[in-house]
Amino acid sequence: MRAVSPTSSEPATRVPPVAEGLIGHSRGALSWNTRSHGRLTVVTLHGDLDSAIAAALEDLLGPLATAGRHLVVDLAGLRACDRAGLSLFLRWKAAAMAAAGSLCLATAPLAVRRLITTVHARDVLPFAVDTAGAIIALGRDAVTVQIPEPRRAPEPR
Repeated sequence: MRAVSPTSSEPATRVPPVAEGLIGHSRGALSWNTRSHGRLTVVTLHGDLDSAIAAALEDLLGPLATAGRHLVVDLAGLRACDRAGLSLFLRWKAAAMAAAGSLCLATAPLAVRRLITTVHARDVLPFAVDTAGAIIALGRDAVTVQIPEPRRAPEPR
């Protein structure tokens, strides 16, 4: 098993705006990246998510959930996901919720949606058609938008 740490110069106590990495072994590999803004983090996965990779991914990205972040996990690039991957998503959701965060899956391939339905986790693991839909599903607590003050016209002299 080879795990590559996040590529970021940010201190461990802060969530970098962008991070990425690669986890691999002889049977497959998974690349990931994160994009964060405020309390929202979008995690994008590409490749195969099996038990060995899920354990390494938990070590690398689990702290995002325990920090109470609102997580959107984009699965569009996921080729394979077994029950270990599904268990990982359930742990992330429980950890995020315990810390006042949340989790929503986005762009889940048909095989992942079938797995979620087969194990009766549809009501527990929400998923949306795309990342934007997942962000909307998480609600306004996940996204805080600062509205700039309107510019005032200069006073006539």
